[in-house]
Amino acid sequence: MPSMSILFVLGFVGLGVSFNQRLLDPLTPLVATELGVDPHLIVMLSPAFTLPYALVQPFLGPVGDSFGKAMILRVCICVLIAASIGAALATTYEVLLPLRLLAGLAGGGVIPTSLALIADRYPLEQRQVAMSRFMVSLIVGQLFAGPLAAGIAQTWSWHQVPLFAALLASAGLVMLLIHVKPRAELDRPPFSVANALKTYRTILADPRARACYVTVFAEWMFVFGFTPHIALFLKAKGFGNITEAGYVLAGFGIGGVIFSFLVSWLVRRFDPFRIMQVGGILMGAGVILIPFLGSWQAIAAAFSILGFGFYMLHSGLQARVTEILPQARASAVSLHAFFLFLGIAGGPVVVEFFSQLVGFTPTLVVNGMLMIVMSFLAIARLLKADRERSHPT
Repeated sequence: MPSMSILFVLGFVGLGVSFNQRLLDPLTPLVATELGVDPHLIVMLSPAFTLPYALVQPFLGPVGDSFGKAMILRVCICVLIAASIGAALATTYEVLLPLRLLAGLAGGGVIPTSLALIADRYPLEQRQVAMSRFMVSLIVGQLFAGPLAAGIAQTWSWHQVPLFAALLASAGLVMLLIHVKPRAELDRPPFSVANALKTYRTILADPRARACYVTVFAEWMFVFGFTPHIALFLKAKGFGNITEAGYVLAGFGIGGVIFSFLVSWLVRRFDPFRIMQVGGILMGAGVILIPFLGSWQAIAAAFSILGFGFYMLHSGLQARVTEILPQARASAVSLHAFFLFLGIAGGPVVVEFFSQLVGFTPTLVVNGMLMIVMSFLAIARLLKADRERSHPT
């Protein structure tokens, strides 16, 4: 069994990326005012991080399988540090936007690669526990990103927020260099575009892969497309602004932390597919509730329900992805992240369009209903695929 220090280090690195991804979400009005641009342009900084995160996945997966996941982690964290420092120094939107694009490219090589590395170094019977512990670090990043970013920005300025993210990433890099060594003895497949395309065709031919990838896209499209709009939504409702948006976002993390305490009990007591089904229902219900609630505290509670449901569904999807093609695990996990972050990147744009067209209430209600339907369809497909593999004709 690998040293627990490896899991701790990867968790710390993942926390830093999770914080970096969400650091501007509660600061939309503040950053827009200082840079002198429309707040809706600042909302687009969220997909500016997540779209390149998604688009780089098909390339980074095969590279990680060929050159080693530890090496990919080191390079990507160095780039993330540089992009974060640049964002801290940015004084115009035209400078900040490409730096967030670069940060997204670098972040795209960290969390998926970490998951694949965990799957490589932990046997199957220990992998779900190890991945759950890694996910706790991502939960912590989500939990503290909103309120911590808001607190730093209000105490000093928003420029100190990406600087703090750079310090977190730097600490993670030092720990990574000390504790996570590349395994030179492994026989790695040579990198080529032809091999990468062949691997992806094999992965996508598996119905389990298609079910997981479509569902993870739906998770982030229908649910998390709303998060960059939270500060503007609360302000329009008269519920608060930056600080309250940070607390609402923290509600999602609280739901994830509660799940992390209950996950062992849930897995022992219930069928994993039933856990995933309930998770999809809770996610959809949380989104549907938001526009009908009368305070930011109630919305934060809805986000806690949403977060709990998300980790119920997402952890099950994640565990199944790592077993789709074990000999090319980085590619399978990277393709998972590709669809996930396509959803994150497209979600804010879709919510922006429909909320301007019909308002937030119909947009969120429809999104929540679609989330429930998509999760049930995907789980039914996964169940069918499992039965076919267990009882081949």
